[in-house]
Amino acid sequence: IILSVFLAITGLIVAGFLFDMMGVTDLVRKLSLDYIHIILVGSPFMFIAMVANSIIRGEGEMKVPMYIMGGAAVLNIILDPIFIFTLGFGVKGAAYATVLARSTVSIIAIAYLYSARSWVRLNFRKFKYKWEYVKGIFHVGIPSSLSNLSMSVGMFLLTIIVAGFGTEALAAWGIGFRLDSMAIMPA
Repeated sequence: IILSVFLAITGLIVAGFLFDMMGVTDLVRKLSLDYIHIILVGSPFMFIAMVANSIIRGEGEMKVPMYIMGGAAVLNIILDPIFIFTLGFGVKGAAYATVLARSTVSIIAIAYLYSARSWVRLNFRKFKYKWEYVKGIFHVGIPSSLSNLSMSVGMFLLTIIVAGFGTEALAAWGIGFRLDSMAIMPA
């Protein structure tokens, strides 16, 4: 939670600069900032859901996290048109729908961890902070994070290149990338 808050604050500070680096138009920059600011404020819920789902997977239970994340996607699909069109929030509505779906997933995943079905028992009454555990987690997690970060930096640089061809090219590339990701996911 502490790391997610730190990253959210950092993101809120640098988001405008990053969009400027991409060379997007003023309208796209404004809409992007509207969206990303809401997403960043809600990002602690995303982190909680990721950690809880990883704990559940670590127990050997693969279906529950799949159902939880699938449910979040369906909820997001249902909420998007409501927030975007019915309530008239536009791009901000898409962000609100995503944050609400992620918050719901976090609550469901945490509830699972508190249920009798989970092997891991969360008990904060006896919580003691143990730095050696944190060091161990970082020792395992940093290389994986750096791998993902390098991919993200590569995508960011590619986005800057594509943005040089205009907003339409950037939108088309974004759609194509998502379709490509969907094609690769089953493998």
